[in-house]
Amino acid sequence: MFGNCIFQIVWFTQVQGTLASESTRLLATTLEPANESEHLMQKKILKTVLTGLAVLVGSFSTANAAVITGLTLGDSGSDTVYNSADPSLQSVADAYGFTVAGNDLSVANDQTQWQAFTVTGGAANVTFEYLGSSASYNNQLGVAWAPLSDPSNFSYLHAFTNNIDPVGTIATVTVEEDSIFAFYVNVNSGNEQFYSINDMNEDNKGSRVTDHFLIFDTDQGLLVGLEDIRYNKSSGKLGDQDYNDVIFKVNVAGVPEPASAALLVIGAGMLLGRNRKPRRGQVH
Repeated sequence: MFGNCIFQIVWFTQVQGTLASESTRLLATTLEPANESEHLMQKKILKTVLTGLAVLVGSFSTANAAVITGLTLGDSGSDTVYNSADPSLQSVADAYGFTVAGNDLSVANDQTQWQAFTVTGGAANVTFEYLGSSASYNNQLGVAWAPLSDPSNFSYLHAFTNNIDPVGTIATVTVEEDSIFAFYVNVNSGNEQFYSINDMNEDNKGSRVTDHFLIFDTDQGLLVGLEDIRYNKSSGKLGDQDYNDVIFKVNVAGVPEPASAALLVIGAGMLLGRNRKPRRGQVH
């Protein structure tokens, strides 16, 4: 699912333990959120991340592999995927053969509710593959990441743009060690921006939380469906909420350490040298 990484599923909905709460308090005092909304979002992320790290301490110690941890950030309810014309999220999942534990993926039943991911133990390569889109907008998609020491200070790494890049486009961005990352979209080339972290979306906070990004953990990697229209109070949903505006696959793999990369190069060189031995009777 996640290539060379060790993947730990984390379902945290609240902070437990004195250590986690103390660490949250100490870290929070070093940050200066621009507004109360940002402060609440930052506090929520800090709590969840620190709880996860407290659990992971001593659990994994592996060389040349990042540890990728999925975070729900308190999101526990699945989202309704409304019917749409093809390419629907389900039809794309079926066409590409996505499975969960060997069974065909169900967009209704296999949602993870993950909103973000932490990267520890090494940097990680996040590889996107653009699978399809029904949106007329040109949506710019990529990764928003921030250091765990300052989880509201996001940087942006663009991966692809639907309707401009062709279906099948593959792009890789690198997220640094000890960081948190989420998916983002610039709708209509910047008219509006949404994140996979719900509390960062102005249209969709509090009790009416519906994901703009649906994330599935499959045998082939992450499958992600985007809804690019803001929440509508009258209808009680995000646009048509069919999550087929942009559909893409994501694989995450640890970045090899320099020594490992060098060994790969040396090995490849040896194989090439072997294949270039002169044939009997060949003149040089």
